[in-house]
Amino acid sequence: MGLSPLSGVVRAVNLVEPNAALLVIMSELSNLLAPPILLTNPRRNFSETRTGKRTESTFALSFARTFVSSMPHRPILVARELSMNGYGIADLVCVMRTPQAKQGLFAFEIKMSDWRKALSQAYRYRYFANKAVVILPISDAERARLFLSTFKALGIGLWAFDKNSGHIKRIYTPRYRRPLNPAAKEKALNMLQAKTKFQPVS
Repeated sequence: MGLSPLSGVVRAVNLVEPNAALLVIMSELSNLLAPPILLTNPRRNFSETRTGKRTESTFALSFARTFVSSMPHRPILVARELSMNGYGIADLVCVMRTPQAKQGLFAFEIKMSDWRKALSQAYRYRYFANKAVVILPISDAERARLFLSTFKALGIGLWAFDKNSGHIKRIYTPRYRRPLNPAAKEKALNMLQAKTKFQPVS
């Protein structure tokens, strides 16, 4: 299958200065259950009244808690809603030490449905992240699996998450890659540093 579901996704994006959106930082696992703090974008300060939005937020928090608790090594930092102008808002990011670098930046796009939209958004994260992964419920992930060649061609991972059992199925995990825009990764790390006591390692 070709890349027709994602026409217009693979394109260069000019980095602009990141806005001042606040991040929800979770340095402790228990904080993964905390509600988001107010953001500087007024639209995002209104409560999520639609059931679908609440369900997706709960799904995302459940995945974040399960993912972090299942990791063999504690990440340097975990954050929700990393906003990078020009690259979207990653639902979850992790900064981890890896064999390839002292600081690997992993970004996740978490959706309840619409794998095409999730894949389109996750591709943008490749500009600043070393790995980008789409997270979907089991049934939706199986449908997306039919287009796994598209995920692989774009270097985007596909994982399934069962909220009830807390099981993460790693259908495809991309290899560690250099960000398409290394300067954007540095900007992302600096944004995290500005909101926390996290210090980038040179």
